Amino acid sequence: MTMTSVSRGRLFGFLAAACLVLLADWFAIRASAADDRAFVAFGVLFDAALTVPLLYYFLVVRRRGGGWKAVLPAAAVALLAAWFMLPPQTRGAVWLFEAVLLPLEIAIIAVELRFVWRIVRAYREERRREADGAEAIRTVFRRHIGDGGIKALLRHESLMLYYAFGSWGRRKGMQSKVLEPGPLAFTYGEGSLAATITFVVIVLVDTVAMHLLIGLWSHIAAWVTTILNLWLLLLLVADYRASRLQRVTIADGTLRIRYGLKLQADIPLAAIASAQAASEFQIDSSQRRTSAEGATFLQPPNVRIDLAELRQVEGLLGLPSKVDKIYLAMDQPRAFAEELKRHLPNAEPTART
Repeated sequence: MTMTSVSRGRLFGFLAAACLVLLADWFAIRASAADDRAFVAFGVLFDAALTVPLLYYFLVVRRRGGGWKAVLPAAAVALLAAWFMLPPQTRGAVWLFEAVLLPLEIAIIAVELRFVWRIVRAYREERRREADGAEAIRTVFRRHIGDGGIKALLRHESLMLYYAFGSWGRRKGMQSKVLEPGPLAFTYGEGSLAATITFVVIVLVDTVAMHLLIGLWSHIAAWVTTILNLWLLLLLVADYRASRLQRVTIADGTLRIRYGLKLQADIPLAAIASAQAASEFQIDSSQRRTSAEGATFLQPPNVRIDLAELRQVEGLLGLPSKVDKIYLAMDQPRAFAEELKRHLPNAEPTART
């Protein structure tokens, strides 16, 4: 079979599919009630501006190696056919509105889908090198999307969804495979499962109660509250899962802090002035402005890290901030502080023995 016959066959296939779509639209607009015809007209225009051009692209243009501009004639013909199919009473405001906005919407959707596909491909490529999915997500954001503002929130939500749904079945500490052999890793939040379960149960009960109570006043407000509570539930689960899979590590001259979803930072050891441990550190209001805290009200901070200068870290919701002090609640605070001090460039020789 020659290339010409293949192209003709696909062209006839496209014409048959397009005719079926437009015929179905014609029957839908004729069978609809008068009150529903404006709504059905949107569907007809959607098929003419999007469905038919996509059929033409995938069945004809793509096989010939053409670009998106080649689908414009098919879109123009389909929109013209839709114009004749629509009853006169639906050709007014609906047609003008869709004729202007629908191509713009299609262009925006196409750009977004292309961007999403590029990010998915970058993530898949990164996973071939990076065993830790969360670190792969951070790398993709850093290289292809950026940091700060809305991008930081989007990265946080991506990490939250990953830990809530995509991280189950992984072994604890798998991320150590991508570090140098034998990295120094320290745990935090051991024994927090009971507290997490308690909070999850409280949020579930509160969600049901608030939905019923607020629903007596406004159904919309009730559903908004429910969605926010479900987001909080996902955050609790994801934060616990992150605390089980990631550790605070010392490797390659860097203190890498992965403290659940509360605190993320990569601090060069040369930028650390000192580290100390205590049973509990009290943080006054003046210090909070330039401090980052990885702790909860159930476990107060027991390690303090002083930085030589302001460094950027990612706090709650992934929002960046510059700090010169970091407070952590570690399971073995003194062992962690002593080990960190031994790896500091300005450590005394006796401390390294």
